[in-house]
Amino acid sequence: MPNTFVDLTFNLTNNDGNLLPENELFNYLISFRNDDIIDSFESNEMIVDINEHPILNVILHENLDKFRQLLRQSVVKAVISLTTDLTDLPEIEKRKKLFNNRLKLRVLFPTDTSMADLNSQEHEGTVVTFEAKVSNWSKIRTITTKASYQCMSCGEFTIKPYTTKMLDKCSCRGKLEFYKPIESEDTRRIILREIIDDFSEKEMPFTINADIYNQTVREVSLSDKLIVTGIFRSVPLEKESGKITKQFIPTIQVICVRHIANITATQLPDEELMEKFRKLEAENRLVNAVIDGFAYNIYKKRDEKKAIICSLIGSKWVGQVGKGNPPMIHILFVGDPDTYKSTIMKYITNVHDNCVIADSTTVSNAGIKASAVKMDDGRWSIRAGLMPEFNKGVIFLDEFGDLKEDIYADLKAPMIDGRVTKHVAGEDFNAQSETGILASMNPVEGTYNDSKTIYDNLVKLGKPLITRFDLIFKFSKKATEYNSVDIRKHFKKMDLGGKPTEFLTDNEIKLFINYAKTINPTITDSAIETSNQFFVKLEEKNIEKSGTETRTENAVIKVAVALAKWHLSDVVSDSHVQEALDLYASSMGTFGLHFFDGEVLNEISLKKTVDGKREAIRLSYEKLKDENGYVFPDELVRNCGTYGVFKDEGEIKRILESMRLECKLTEKNKMYKISWSI
Repeated sequence: MPNTFVDLTFNLTNNDGNLLPENELFNYLISFRNDDIIDSFESNEMIVDINEHPILNVILHENLDKFRQLLRQSVVKAVISLTTDLTDLPEIEKRKKLFNNRLKLRVLFPTDTSMADLNSQEHEGTVVTFEAKVSNWSKIRTITTKASYQCMSCGEFTIKPYTTKMLDKCSCRGKLEFYKPIESEDTRRIILREIIDDFSEKEMPFTINADIYNQTVREVSLSDKLIVTGIFRSVPLEKESGKITKQFIPTIQVICVRHIANITATQLPDEELMEKFRKLEAENRLVNAVIDGFAYNIYKKRDEKKAIICSLIGSKWVGQVGKGNPPMIHILFVGDPDTYKSTIMKYITNVHDNCVIADSTTVSNAGIKASAVKMDDGRWSIRAGLMPEFNKGVIFLDEFGDLKEDIYADLKAPMIDGRVTKHVAGEDFNAQSETGILASMNPVEGTYNDSKTIYDNLVKLGKPLITRFDLIFKFSKKATEYNSVDIRKHFKKMDLGGKPTEFLTDNEIKLFINYAKTINPTITDSAIETSNQFFVKLEEKNIEKSGTETRTENAVIKVAVALAKWHLSDVVSDSHVQEALDLYASSMGTFGLHFFDGEVLNEISLKKTVDGKREAIRLSYEKLKDENGYVFPDELVRNCGTYGVFKDEGEIKRILESMRLECKLTEKNKMYKISWSI
């Protein structure tokens, strides 16, 4: 190899005449990894297993603090030496800088400990490898490693490792003064914590500071799950009058990281279990089989369970990714206490890995988007909130009606566009948060008041937030399916006897959901046309003449995609759209809204009314009247009863009679005609 190139990059030997460690690494790479080095020039990626040759471990332990830089320099040098004309010095320098910035160097270390076991007595100054999650990060800082110094006597320049107080002298014994940085590296302090996503019922997770450098700074983001390799160091907390205090912060000086998502794939069902799922689908029993096994101890509520599973499976971006209709499906349960709203939703932790349960006490502390937190060394850092923390997963927010107003404000934008943006700790925090929101709450008055509108019962949320939920279900003890005797009997039977053996196990459901999430079905033109035609007809039926909300159509398409995945289909067909429409109609039906008759959850159906019972009569009358404005009394009474706001038919008849006395109702040929303008 020509000395020209060697002199440009490294000195071959140290003062003792021994080969420098970077050149030992270079020789090893050229001798044993020649083909991989050439390939890395195209891929900009190089993988080195620390145990692939003894020399790597020897150099590591002899050069702990410099190993990260030495290995990177050696790889760059090897790549350039094999791919560049070594007589073209300008081209060498150009390629060195370019490749050094682009190179993704992956160093494989075996995991040898856990975060909770780290301590200064055992691990001070040793290399450790463990799994962790990025909890906080501070601003990026730049550290100068080499600088140019000028002699104040002779004026000569020399390059030395940078130090805040230069004690070395020039060869003429003159004093050296800092001139300019020659080599610098970016660094960022982060906080790592144990990978315990739902620690609400466990001890708080162990955390430790870590410093990352250069390329790793650009590769690591908040909430990433990593395998971290670094040196355990106790870093001074602060200095007083230039002297180090007795307090030290345990800190990992990171050598390399590997993203867990890139190493281990999500656990998927084996072929035997997949065959079981395919057989159930072929027999048209797969959907019901999953519903049966999910929250099996809760009596009925099958559509409510179906909605939650659709949220766990998730949809896909409809339209342009990042700007279209995002893949999250948001579900809200509202209703009377002790109707098992939360019990159903809490079951998600049994069948889903990437989820968390939170309530009004934990959310206010952790934050939804991000928060500013001071680290041990006094620096401000950004802590990821729940939405970016559980990206691609779901969050169950219990006691949703008790959250603070600023939390509601933080939820609105991410629920629509799947991204979190917030200015915090002096930085603009921007992160992906394709996170489904599952929420459960009691109405404003404690129990659902059927004489008031939906908005009256959910007024604390505000209209913009309410309409961001794709499906909303009301739970009421007045509902026809609510039978306390049957519910109690079913609950005791299942709790005492356990899940029936014929039901899918929780693990089977989890594996099924994992597999369903990997399916990316194509939305057919026929499915889109079926949806479009339905909503055109719905607008024609809509007695409010307001048109339907675009979000209603988006919600139906998202649910249709989730159902296509559930049916193990690679296309979204007409039948999936119809199944989604039926589920949406079931959701609206719990509020007495007749979806297929044109009643949707929009600004009008949420509005306050003077009398919800008369509103139900008006809606029924407008739907049933003939061309002359007359309806049959019995038919009107029956239809009014479907809205669920009356105690019995007698109450409906009494209100109609009072309207007769007010001269708003007239009778002809045993038919009623009602005037609302009087």
